[in-house]
Amino acid sequence: MHSIQIIGTSKTLEFPETAIEFSRDQLLSFSALVFLYQIKAIEYQDLKVKIVYSFLNMVRTADLSKNVNNLISENVNAISKLVDNYFTVERIEGKKVKKIDMLFYTQILPEIKINAKTFYGPTSALFNTLYGEYLQLLNYFTAFSQSGNEQDLDNMVATIYRPKKADYEAAKQSPDYDGDIRIKFNPNQTDDFAKDISKLPFPVKYAVFLFVASSQHFIATNNALDIGGGNTIDLTLLFEVSQTKEANSLGMIGTLYSLAETKVFGTAKDVANQNTYDVLAFLVNQKTQFNNLKSQQSNAKT
Repeated sequence: MHSIQIIGTSKTLEFPETAIEFSRDQLLSFSALVFLYQIKAIEYQDLKVKIVYSFLNMVRTADLSKNVNNLISENVNAISKLVDNYFTVERIEGKKVKKIDMLFYTQILPEIKINAKTFYGPTSALFNTLYGEYLQLLNYFTAFSQSGNEQDLDNMVATIYRPKKADYEAAKQSPDYDGDIRIKFNPNQTDDFAKDISKLPFPVKYAVFLFVASSQHFIATNNALDIGGGNTIDLTLLFEVSQTKEANSLGMIGTLYSLAETKVFGTAKDVANQNTYDVLAFLVNQKTQFNNLKSQQSNAKT
């Protein structure tokens, strides 16, 4: 956290260094404002100033266009420079473009309430998702990224946000307890859940979109995922390009059936019910073996 000392007082304000330090309210505020920026409803500097006022719970009472308030304006603009840390700069077709820094994979919205119903989300970086759940999530994530259709966004959120298990307290005592408060993923229930999700304010749904985008970025760019015992795996072997836009560009759906053919996890349905990271780890192992074999064959020819 950045500490901001208010001169002349003993008061110190805190301002998040990165999205990982956002509070729930800050995440929702950022989500609402950054969407306005992305659809070009506000300029970047205006976005930064609005974030400062929101994050520090400030209310604008002074007219910053008047010279007498120059000091206030200078202070706000100085603090607003901290907002630059939430973005990266990429050069696309010769132009510098602001991109959201993909650090929203920490779960800040573990539950969302819709009227009298509560829906629970996955853990950080989708660690407790099932592979079938993950694949469906990527489908809807990609669809919304490409079309902007809010129904795709609703379905995306409904894929990973689900009600609590029935008799949850009893379920926690079971030796088969999987550690997940949510009812088990069932693709046939997504449409029903989406009807409730559609009633959420858009900033909440877009905050989940940022979480999913960042989680997929975490997966696709992770070249040293800790799998315990001092061992790591390189998930980037499975993703030759960033999948924040083209989530299925490498045919992730096809892996469901390819793995079923190996009989390692069982049928396609069995594969879909495996933990996402367990399946990805197996795929990395397969890809590594394939690359090694290919390298050996290439060396044998030379």
